[in-house]
Amino acid sequence: MSTFSVTLERIAAIWPHPAADRLELARVESNTYQFCVRKGEYKVGDEVVYIPIDAVLPDAVIDKLGVRNFLAGKEQNRVHTAELRGQPSQGLVCRPGSLLESWAGHADLTGLLGVTKYDPPDYEIPGGLLTALPTGLGVYDIENCERHAAVVELLMNRPVQVTEKLEGVSVAFGRTAGGDLFVTQRTAAVKEKDGETHPLWEYARAKRWHSCLAGLAEGVADMAAVRGEYIGPGCGRGNYYDLKAPELRVFDIKVGTRYLPVQQVTGRVLTSERVPVLAEGVTLREWLDSRSLPEASNGMSVLNPNRLREGIVIKPMVEGLVDFGVGDPNRRLILKQRSPKYLAKHG
Repeated sequence: MSTFSVTLERIAAIWPHPAADRLELARVESNTYQFCVRKGEYKVGDEVVYIPIDAVLPDAVIDKLGVRNFLAGKEQNRVHTAELRGQPSQGLVCRPGSLLESWAGHADLTGLLGVTKYDPPDYEIPGGLLTALPTGLGVYDIENCERHAAVVELLMNRPVQVTEKLEGVSVAFGRTAGGDLFVTQRTAAVKEKDGETHPLWEYARAKRWHSCLAGLAEGVADMAAVRGEYIGPGCGRGNYYDLKAPELRVFDIKVGTRYLPVQQVTGRVLTSERVPVLAEGVTLREWLDSRSLPEASNGMSVLNPNRLREGIVIKPMVEGLVDFGVGDPNRRLILKQRSPKYLAKHG
């Protein structure tokens, strides 16, 4: 699961807003998200509370900060990427004393303030029941580049694959260690109802997705799964790319506790069945070519040049583990960068 927390931070940089005299742009020390603040309100080194995007705020916090009109959602309680005079603003900051009388010893303020993370609702298609994910699969979630500058630096001089992050439903087609087939959508497995068929199961059978796992999960110790983004009509999230028929675009294959390296995924999945590849085998530094990651993540989708791409995903050509500093020192080395332009329009 990617890192989410409301934290005590220090302002690391402040610079002029290019199109607003009364606003400035800033960032904190622990990440590279930029956000807008009133001109002169903060200076470098000031201690602040940083509230990230996708934070759902309780009414008490909203009222103290007076930010209701800047929040998203039906109840106007969710922090989202806003665009203020042409500049993306990702997150909110405030002085600790405006929210709390005492915060000593609390680096993570999420629970203390009653803030929760926004999770989009599951999209169940008629014909199926949602059950627990198979053992060993877990929810597919990737850490954000903005929160992990040190991990980004690790990838700068390594050969990487950069792919387009797609807007759809995260699914997996696989088999358990005991040989039972499964289909999942993000947070739950899909079980067909008696006498009915579920579209994801129909799609998996028609395209024979489970067959590409042959030979990968032969023993009782190994689960295997194809992971990808289900897009197109009937996918449950809207046909963002205006496709004529549903598609699965594969981004990973997992066997037991490990993910196959890029070359092995390529060997088992056709190019037309993979997520769009923007770069492969070059270092991240070479691909960026002096651009920042947010700049590089902006652009139009390979699948539909009339649609903004949601962002990019970066993984090394050789799989590795790294300490993201979030409690587990052996997390998979992979990062995502969501496009500020996409978030400003759809976030």
